[in-house]
Amino acid sequence: MIFSGTGVGMALVGGRGRAIAILLLALSPFSTAQAQTWTEADVLAMVLEGAPDVRVAEGRIAQAEALADAVGLYPDPMLRWDREAVATGVGSSQDVVALTVPVDLSGRRSAQHALADARIAQREAEAIDARSRIAAAALTAFYEGIASDERVEVALRAVAALDEAVRVITAREAQGTAAGMDQMRVTLEVELARSVLATSEISAKLARARLLVLLGRPVDDEPTLDGTLAVSVLPELAAVLDEAEEQPTLATRRRARELASDATSSAASAWIPPLLLTGGVNLDRETNTEVGYVAGVSFLLPFFSQGRAVSAAARGQSAVAEAELDARTRRARAAVVAAHIRLVGLYAEANRFDAETRGSLEGLLLAANSGYREGRRTLVELLDARRAAISVALRRVNLRLEARRAEIALRNATGALR
Repeated sequence: MIFSGTGVGMALVGGRGRAIAILLLALSPFSTAQAQTWTEADVLAMVLEGAPDVRVAEGRIAQAEALADAVGLYPDPMLRWDREAVATGVGSSQDVVALTVPVDLSGRRSAQHALADARIAQREAEAIDARSRIAAAALTAFYEGIASDERVEVALRAVAALDEAVRVITAREAQGTAAGMDQMRVTLEVELARSVLATSEISAKLARARLLVLLGRPVDDEPTLDGTLAVSVLPELAAVLDEAEEQPTLATRRRARELASDATSSAASAWIPPLLLTGGVNLDRETNTEVGYVAGVSFLLPFFSQGRAVSAAARGQSAVAEAELDARTRRARAAVVAAHIRLVGLYAEANRFDAETRGSLEGLLLAANSGYREGRRTLVELLDARRAAISVALRRVNLRLEARRAEIALRNATGALR
């Protein structure tokens, strides 16, 4: 599945202002050395490099691997020396030096190894999930920052348009053709627009701060976010469902289930007790030293334990692995379907809204501006047209942002973010 950040031409009215602002920023002598430009790929690389949640998950993998190294080791052999002596009579002694080697013929060790590997696989799946979550959060913050910048541009254009209206009214007042109420009305509109601009700038700063905190960067950094809210590719539902089935987190959980099943099979023979094989030298000192040997075998009688601990652990691990895989699979399918429905619907609505409003909006603004300059339109009509332009521009931003959020959710649900 391929997602792209370019495509649908849904730029806001006056989008050239953003291009000019970026160009001026690039040409500024104070910014050329300090400016940072971050793309989606840059944000992903930065957030996955040393993110606390990712480090925690990787630490748990290391813990599970360390525990696995100590699981199912062969028991150590035992070297024994005994002396038997009689203190009365002629006096004699007997020395026995023997080596005892445990031999485990059951499936106990194999079951323990499989259980340890299953726990490692579970931790690896959790690490994949952690990387996906943090990547989705960072991308969402990245595109929310871009949307906030676009809302600031809309507010800037609104203030600039009202400043132009103030200039026209001032000129009319000088000519005696404007009412005093018009001046008061447009002054209120200007202050309202400036207040909206101020809150938009605060929201943009907050969105950028969230991104910087997620990336572990200083909050006073001022990077340029290079990306587009427009989504250009809509994958087929069947394709993304297939991709979700094969995503790494589910594949790893399937491996954990298989290992737990192997442990259950191996634990079936865990009741067989380990053998203790003993062999050594027997030195008998009475009048002369006689050399003999010691040999034997011993084992526990499995009346009570019968390997129940290993068997119970294997069955429990197998049940948990099976249930987790089933739950994660269903959750992934549900997330894919929901995100795909949202993405397709929002993509279509964003394109429809842009196509239906672009021509009408441009015509409305042209008629309102020219009509007001020529005295054929009232100030109320001009302000209404400006409000409509602002509402349309903000609606375009919000629709594209919601579509991008749905696209990020879809990528996260299919395991594409890692």
